[in-house]
Amino acid sequence: MALFEDLTSGQYQAGNSWLHRCDPRLKLLCLPLLIVLVFSSTSFLPLLAPAGVIVLLVAISGVELRLWWRGIRVLRWLLLFSLALHLLFSPGRTLFGTSWLSYDGLLHGLLVDTQVVLVVLCSLLLTLTTLPRQLAAAFSRLIRPLGRLRFPVDETAALLMMMFHFFPLLCSETRLAINELRTSDTSLRHGSLVARIEQLRQLIPPLVFRLIEQADRLAIGLVTHDPAIEALVRLPAIPPLKGGQVLLTSTAGGVLCLVYWALS
Repeated sequence: MALFEDLTSGQYQAGNSWLHRCDPRLKLLCLPLLIVLVFSSTSFLPLLAPAGVIVLLVAISGVELRLWWRGIRVLRWLLLFSLALHLLFSPGRTLFGTSWLSYDGLLHGLLVDTQVVLVVLCSLLLTLTTLPRQLAAAFSRLIRPLGRLRFPVDETAALLMMMFHFFPLLCSETRLAINELRTSDTSLRHGSLVARIEQLRQLIPPLVFRLIEQADRLAIGLVTHDPAIEALVRLPAIPPLKGGQVLLTSTAGGVLCLVYWALS
């Protein structure tokens, strides 16, 4: 939860690397391409091309290593569970002469876990090097042509900014409620599992009421044109893309796709 709050609040996005200065619209266009190439790989060989690009971007991002590790560590049990399922239940060649350990399942489980880790790194590349306001503004510029079809582009961008605002708010309110409960009742830390679940269940009503109060305050501020509230949903100006940036990105994407096609 702490990492999620850090990412959405923009605490660690400050940096002077090329990736930090890169136009957020290019990131929104290129990183999904890497994710598609990662998930479309059926073996480790074609996975080398997108994996190499992702590792290179991580290396030049200038972001602390502990943040990458924290983002992957959150999924450690999911990765282990996925590997165990493939190892025990996948058909194919077996390990050590046993009938319940699948060698092919182990390879496929490692491939799936590698794909998940690479996709997590892609998402962290976007969130750790781009401010939430920049992401919302870039998304609104990319969907601007839909405005000709009467799609509510500005309203969608404002809702996206409010969503970015509520993520760290939800994390902070949850942490505050847990700390208050720990102070008033020690069974949350030292009691049985049933007692802890019951105590955590009691957190839900006050947490929901707090979020409703915050949402009401935000809605009233928008209706009354409160400058402090309107500043939360005001998007920064993004200059038009330069021709060189578009050409370089298109060329790099084309080369990556050709390398992936050659390896597959």
